[in-house]
Amino acid sequence: MQDRAQTLLAVTIAFLVVTWVTVALRCFVRIRIVKAFGLDDYLIAFSQVIFTAFCITLILAVHYGTGRHNADVTSENIIEAVKYQTLAELFYIPETAFIKLSVGFLLLRITPDGAKFYRYVIFGSLGFLSLWTIISFFIVLFQCHPVSYVWDKTSGKGSCKDAVTVVKAAYAFSAMDIFFDWGFALLPLPMLWDIKMSLQVKMSLFAILGLGIFASTATIVRLKYVIALTDVNDILYSYAKTLVWTCVETGLAIIAASVATLRPLFKVIHIPGFYGSGPHSNSYPRQTTTAGYIQSYDLGYIQHTENRTNNTTHIRATSEGNTSQESILEHANKKGGISKQTDFVVSYESGPMPEGKSSG
Repeated sequence: MQDRAQTLLAVTIAFLVVTWVTVALRCFVRIRIVKAFGLDDYLIAFSQVIFTAFCITLILAVHYGTGRHNADVTSENIIEAVKYQTLAELFYIPETAFIKLSVGFLLLRITPDGAKFYRYVIFGSLGFLSLWTIISFFIVLFQCHPVSYVWDKTSGKGSCKDAVTVVKAAYAFSAMDIFFDWGFALLPLPMLWDIKMSLQVKMSLFAILGLGIFASTATIVRLKYVIALTDVNDILYSYAKTLVWTCVETGLAIIAASVATLRPLFKVIHIPGFYGSGPHSNSYPRQTTTAGYIQSYDLGYIQHTENRTNNTTHIRATSEGNTSQESILEHANKKGGISKQTDFVVSYESGPMPEGKSSG
């Protein structure tokens, strides 16, 4: 195998392993820690299944000759290699869409019902994304008639669209991909900026939500090599770099989408920036009367959801680190939103009872 084949194989295997690890960690966090496995998790799990199929087609394509010059591969193997290259492209389109849908539904989890503008923007984006994905998929699928004529032209009975048309569709799809990477990464900034949390936690949150921008750099680089689709005479060699960056792009996107949900795990293992500051154990024994309420900070919309009064004697930790600055992604479960519990503690010391009074 020449360098391009070796590079493609190494990148494919590496991202296949890393994405499975990150998606598995995401599922662990959502099932065992947060206990809120939602639609966004199902979508990313399904995209991982498609990515696995995508990687398998790349491995098979390399086996049959992708990455080598057409002149160095037998005619039968060229047919097989091009077939698997085409299948990889067909897997890539819905896979990318499912990743973006997962990110979109994750944003909906942390977007309050009252923030209608943001919800409309997200729903509209997801609708447009789904429609454009379907169009792009069928453009690639039916670029030749019959479909098998893409890789097997030995019969001579078939026709294909001009390669430039397919390249233009690929550019358009990649442009949409970049647009939604940036859009979904930047949208949380105005939603979360006014939430009361430490700057360190806020920056860490913006960083993990903005990983999609990092993933989009691979999409931009990939655009440079999409033109290889027009090199039909040496497609196995020229298209190998495009496939490398396609794998990098989708692999990074899955990793970014999964890392964005691992904040509860980071907090458990005490990575700085992912858990609250302050004393972790300022405990004191006393008899207390506690009256409090829970404020639901749905990104600025406050709702009193519970009132309670109780008399109890206990040892209370004044800071357990479970404040609003820690409950953005991990607590955005069934109904979404950010929760903070505020307790007012009225303490009194036990002393002699006044005459004429009873403890009853």
